[in-house]
Amino acid sequence: MSISKKQEVLKVFTNHSFRLVAVSSSLNLNKLLWSINSVCGLNLVKNPELESALSVAAFTDRHSLHKVIISIFPNRQSEGFLFRQLLNVDFIIEINGAFPKPDFEHFLRQIKGIEGVMAVIEVNPNSVKRKEPFCPE
Repeated sequence: MSISKKQEVLKVFTNHSFRLVAVSSSLNLNKLLWSINSVCGLNLVKNPELESALSVAAFTDRHSLHKVIISIFPNRQSEGFLFRQLLNVDFIIEINGAFPKPDFEHFLRQIKGIEGVMAVIEVNPNSVKRKEPFCPE
């Protein structure tokens, strides 16, 4: 007589659509923020909740783009890197919400055009083991 165990599999579905963008730059955070705000028409402001969660300076814009939240924060923390898989990345931009592909690509081109920005690369959140955005809607 064999006893079989019933296995239950928990599937977690998220309704968050978010993207991560890695930025390598010779600019400091303040200069990069000013440049992104100027070039992209954003208003990135301090986000104390995100700062306390990440232990680094964090800035968010919830109003400039319709139904899109953009946050930026350094990859380097006091304890090391936020994403150890991205050691050559200085900053992470998180885009939360439905950002149409043409608008997203235009946004990346604008950032790439900022003097002092060396690389702007979209990163698959799964490759850095992120299932949820840092700054949810």
